[in-house]
Amino acid sequence: MRSEPATTTDAVAWQEDLQARARLAALQAKLGDLHGWLPNGSLGAQSPLQPTGLRIYVQKGAPNGDPKLEQAPLDWPLDARPLASFGEPVQNLDGFTAERRSETISRR
Repeated sequence: MRSEPATTTDAVAWQEDLQARARLAALQAKLGDLHGWLPNGSLGAQSPLQPTGLRIYVQKGAPNGDPKLEQAPLDWPLDARPLASFGEPVQNLDGFTAERRSETISRR
């Protein structure tokens, strides 16, 4: 948690930050109670999501995270499909320079 601001500019930014956090908390609460504010008939019966597949993204190299966070290497779990040939190349849309590959896997 931030301490009290030292300057007027800091005070404005601090107040804007508090207001933004309050708006996000209100949105989160509203989205968590759809039955409380949507018109009757807007929502169907609720049931747990049963995914039929997952999209997996892979790339060479170690994560570019915080070097203080240790992450033990894991063996690639799909022995029949080597990492180098897994999926299809993914277009670079987010500034990453490493080649990424992607594939959707599903239950059989």
